[in-house]
Order: sequence, then structure tokens, then C-alpha cells
Amino acid sequence: QPHSKVADGYNDRIQAFSATGIFLDKWGGPFAMNIFGPFPGWFATVTDITVGPAQNLFVADFYNHRIQKFSHDGTFLSAFGRFGGGPGQFRYPIGVAVAGNGDVFVTDFQNNRWASNAHHGERTVGTGGHSPPAFAPRDLSFVVNFLYRDAP
Repeated sequence: QPHSKVADGYNDRIQAFSATGIFLDKWGGPFAMNIFGPFPGWFATVTDITVGPAQNLFVADFYNHRIQKFSHDGTFLSAFGRFGGGPGQFRYPIGVAVAGNGDVFVTDFQNNRWASNAHHGERTVGTGGHSPPAFAPRDLSFVVNFLYRDAP
């Protein structure tokens, strides 16, 4: 049955709704609000979600500085990222997109970059660091395997 997943950012949860808008399920949520740490399935502000080619859900977990991966039914599968500016590290991941081949792209807000393949050996684009950004991506998405990004 077709349904939609919604990032309920400041309630720290994902919600699922039917095609007609009927509430189906949720995970994360009030019990996990602002509990920072590496707890699987817990969020500290969800800023973006996307579905990969295998129907897995990827979630940008902003204040936990990571991306979490879930099955289509909300079962936690894995997570990657931690606070920092090096490979595999993020400073506030704000956007996430997955290419048709499964490559994951992350908009890394305070590092002023986006990172690709963060879980298989990272490539980055952008200035990095905290200086005034010449490249300040806010989101990204794929349309027929072309990457589009939004920057001020």
C-alpha cells in the first residue's frame, strides 16, 4: 500500500501516513527528544529524509551529527557519521539524498560542503571549515541521476 514518510523535525520523529492521509505509524518521538547520543533510532532534530533504491529510509539526524538508515517499516539498520570536519564526520547534516546506484550524499551544514559515499570512502565538495562560506549548501536531491543542490 502506498504511503508517505514525514520528517517531524522538532518532535524528533518520523511519521508514516497512508495515501489518503491516515496516520499509520511513527518512530523516534517524545521519549527520545533531545537525548543526544548514539542511540539507534533516536533523533535530535530530523532535518531531512529520503528513500534509497532498496526502499530503505535515510534520515539526517542534525544534532547527533549522523545519518541513520532504516528499513521501509522503520526497523533500524545502521548509522554513520559523528561530530567533526574530517572524513565520515559532519557538523550538522541538514540534507540527505541517495542516487540510483545507492551512493549517499549528505549536505554538511557547518562544514560548508556536501559529502558523497560517506559510508564507503568519502568525497567532498565545498570549502569546509567555519570561515564565511563561499559554498553553503542547504539541501540536495536527484532527478534521473542528476544532482541538484540548493545554496544561498
